[in-house]
Amino acid sequence: MKRILYILMASLFLFSSCDNEQDPIFEDSPETRLNKVLNEYKTTLTKDDGYWIAYYSGSAIFMKFNEDNTVEFQSTFNDGADDRTITYRVSSSQVPELVFESHSVFQAIYEENLTTGEYEFLFDKVADDRIDFISKTDRGANKTKLTFYKGTADDIVKAKELTDKIDVLSVFKEVVIVGNTTYKIEIALNPGGKAQVNTLVDGRIKTEFYSYDVTASGMIFQPALVLGDGVEAAEFVFDEAANTFQSTDETSVTIKVVEEPVLPLSPYAFGSKDALNNFIESGKSSRAYLNFFNAYKAQLNEDYGLTISRYYLNAISSPTEVPYIFIQTNFGNFWFEFTYEVKEDGKVYFTSTGVNNAGANAPIFEPLIQLLFNTNGHFIENSGGLSGYTNGTFSLINADDPAYKINFIDL
Repeated sequence: MKRILYILMASLFLFSSCDNEQDPIFEDSPETRLNKVLNEYKTTLTKDDGYWIAYYSGSAIFMKFNEDNTVEFQSTFNDGADDRTITYRVSSSQVPELVFESHSVFQAIYEENLTTGEYEFLFDKVADDRIDFISKTDRGANKTKLTFYKGTADDIVKAKELTDKIDVLSVFKEVVIVGNTTYKIEIALNPGGKAQVNTLVDGRIKTEFYSYDVTASGMIFQPALVLGDGVEAAEFVFDEAANTFQSTDETSVTIKVVEEPVLPLSPYAFGSKDALNNFIESGKSSRAYLNFFNAYKAQLNEDYGLTISRYYLNAISSPTEVPYIFIQTNFGNFWFEFTYEVKEDGKVYFTSTGVNNAGANAPIFEPLIQLLFNTNGHFIENSGGLSGYTNGTFSLINADDPAYKINFIDL
């Protein structure tokens, strides 16, 4: 019995010895393996020319990642005002991350839209020509996503040129699906990369919202547009001659630029309340108007030192007073009287009375005044409530040039 016990113990010892001599699963420590991954990710960012382009929050962002941990930005956001060279790091808290260490276009987008902006990203999938990221700070399953595409220096030039072209297009756009006879669809491309899709079917309008970005050749929707009976389209190429965006997917979807509303506009009782230009929710106005107004204000300040803070449509709700545009500036307040009529076509028409208090200064306000006192009136659209307030908002869309949509707060 003892002999059997000794043999068993010897066998166990031999097996134990063999187990102890097995090769480890990983030759390197966890820290060494992590550093190797981080170095590989940084090499992917900086190899070749280090050029990458991202389409994010309605803007194209071109980046050049350098070995010295600097990154150079060019973008279509805010006319490039936030483009600069800053430092970045590829590091890890729990998983590999890309962090832009000082203020850049990503921080600027975040400051403009705290709900969807982000400037700290976790690596998700990495390939030589594409890197997918997810937000580091978003909670829940629906996290902000960002994709870098391997790019060229020409990409951002083309994206800027196309952005300028899209900005001056009519705000009215019809969606056409080959073979569709059931649905009437329109799309509004709003500033900040927000698209509103309205579908009319059986006399009712269904509204959905999507994110879009302007690319070097057209637009990309993320996620893909789902139209009509489930037709999907994500990427579009702009045809300048035809004034259309054509889907590159297998489905034949065309976005046509048109000069009048495709569907009935949400009604608003213009003249029921006075109004103030909406300086709180700038995204409710069109890019063409915002570009005009910001450039106009900058020119006034440069030429005359004059700053416009706000302007109002006053006394439009009064049965006895003469309505007037009231412009607040650092040199005092200026007013211009007018009359208006909402006609059977649903548009409002403004007419100047020629009476104002601007005197010799009147010509410097002419560009803004003429935007309202046009020939063919303005379409009127209810644009819902003012975020954080009880006021409503509405838009006037210039029928002479429907690229210009001005949003107002009712008072």
